[in-house]
Amino acid sequence: MMRTRMWLLVSGTLGAQLFHLASETGSRSWWEDIGSTASAVMLLTAVRHPRLSDERPADQQVVVHGVEPADRARVLALLGKTFQALVDGLPTDVTSEPWPVVSRLTQRRAGQVVAYLADYGVRAEGLPDPRVRAHRGVLRAAPLVVGLGLLLANGTLVHPSMLPPVLHDVALVAAWLLTVGSTYVVADLVLAGRPPRPSDWEPVVEVTGPYDVELVSLPGHQRIHLIHALRAVLDTEFHEAERLVEADLPAVVDAGLSRAEAKRLATAITAFGGSAVVVRRDEHQPEES
Repeated sequence: MMRTRMWLLVSGTLGAQLFHLASETGSRSWWEDIGSTASAVMLLTAVRHPRLSDERPADQQVVVHGVEPADRARVLALLGKTFQALVDGLPTDVTSEPWPVVSRLTQRRAGQVVAYLADYGVRAEGLPDPRVRAHRGVLRAAPLVVGLGLLLANGTLVHPSMLPPVLHDVALVAAWLLTVGSTYVVADLVLAGRPPRPSDWEPVVEVTGPYDVELVSLPGHQRIHLIHALRAVLDTEFHEAERLVEADLPAVVDAGLSRAEAKRLATAITAFGGSAVVVRRDEHQPEES
């Protein structure tokens, strides 16, 4: 991946130089415009913050509905937060509805927390984390916005006659890279959790237990959808999810789960057209919904 980005960066810079030199010899033509656009696309593709390459971003938060102030300590205790930690570091009043109890989770982890709380009668749901989404949005937009800004300021700050065309283009790309990198650093410092919020902590959720999930039936046209669903729910690779779907039915999709985690997996399979049951190992009887 790094080698590909370096190749795109060098190719984009060389392309910009060639088309700049060509434009100096006469009027611009349509192929020069296409070449300049291609060079810009290669440069924009080459620069990407590492956070944007994360296949499992921690961009979810779990919010709880209908929580009374007196029940807040109980909800936190269910997730492994002690009452002393509540007193020391968390506000004791519930001023928002819904209440964001924990943030910066992957999609799978947020689903586990929601299912775990539901097993104790607490109504919760996973939602996009606004601050993480804003951070990722800034990281995505930075190369394009900075590039446009430098192009607009180019004639004023660095006049083309001050440098030879080749050095001028290299200096412009170097200034763009430096400014984008500085923007990334500032965005990480401001938007990546400093200072941490009360909801920025890792919950303790039990996901192991005596339950298995068996896939009973699956319509043929839904197989590809279920593969993607299993990848998201189990946090597994494509080939492993495909192996589970292609196995002879009934087949155990996952084993040794808590009741909440088993129900979460079975519900996800059902949502994509399959049929799954939760089975307790010591009894080997389907669990009632």
